Amino acid sequence: MSVRVFQIASGSRTSRWFSYSLAAVLMTFPLAIMIFALPHGLVTFRVWENGLDKGMIITGDSYGRSIMRSDLIIGEARRIDLEVDTAYKPTTRTNGMGLPKYQSGWFNTQGAGKALVFASDWSRAVLIPTKLGYVLLITPETPDLFLGDLARPQFADTIYLLATPEGYTPGVPPGAFWMWGVLLGVPGAASLLVLWITFQSRRTMFELTSEGLRIRSGIYGRRIPWASLKLDEMKLVNIKSAPDRLDLLRINGAGMPGYHCGWHRNWKDKASYLLFVTDPTRVVRIPTRDGYTLLISPAASESFMSALSAERS
Repeated sequence: MSVRVFQIASGSRTSRWFSYSLAAVLMTFPLAIMIFALPHGLVTFRVWENGLDKGMIITGDSYGRSIMRSDLIIGEARRIDLEVDTAYKPTTRTNGMGLPKYQSGWFNTQGAGKALVFASDWSRAVLIPTKLGYVLLITPETPDLFLGDLARPQFADTIYLLATPEGYTPGVPPGAFWMWGVLLGVPGAASLLVLWITFQSRRTMFELTSEGLRIRSGIYGRRIPWASLKLDEMKLVNIKSAPDRLDLLRINGAGMPGYHCGWHRNWKDKASYLLFVTDPTRVVRIPTRDGYTLLISPAASESFMSALSAERS
């Protein structure tokens, strides 16, 4: 017999645009976090003086800022050991981020109120109280030199890098590679999955060959011999309403608005179903002798069923 090909029924335009929008959001959101929230360069602490203006600038992080010398309580600035000065130990993060070996932003401390933190190696922690209602906790690469410059009546325009923990790359925010990988890898994979499902929803084909029914649909496609199909029980059903309503649980498959494929199980009788469905109100139901029922949505369902019936006869 000649091969007859039937394309899957097209899903609604709304469902396709939903899929494309979801894929875009999945990539845009982490990119926005990377651009506006994550450390985006060398985290530095600059002690500066420019005419009458003196102070400290923290750059390379979205929580960075300029703090005037008059707002710093320099006489109380010192190195601290959080195992001893436990009151300054950050406890809860209120508006900040925590990466492996890097914390920045606003934290509550154990007993000293609010703290603005830029820390990577707590063994080099420096405490700088301020008159602004918070303390500054930072970890410069050379804390003693930093404190020396900070204490001078005349500031030197000096830049100090964030401390680099052992085993990390100098000049790269600790944990940044790990977080960038997570933020790009996980949503990227999810976006590709969404696009793959959307693509498959338009490219699935049902072929009638001399050997049987062949379904071309990615990893869930298969060949089903004629002997395995119970064509005498085939019928067109609406699986969303009685009497053919099915409450299906996806076991191994994919689903998006307007397209469901793969293996599902009915809640009531635990029967197995293999789905390639775009329109649940017009589904061709074909039981098989292999322990599952096929639910598919060919574009021309009546012609498809007629072709199958003709093959059976």
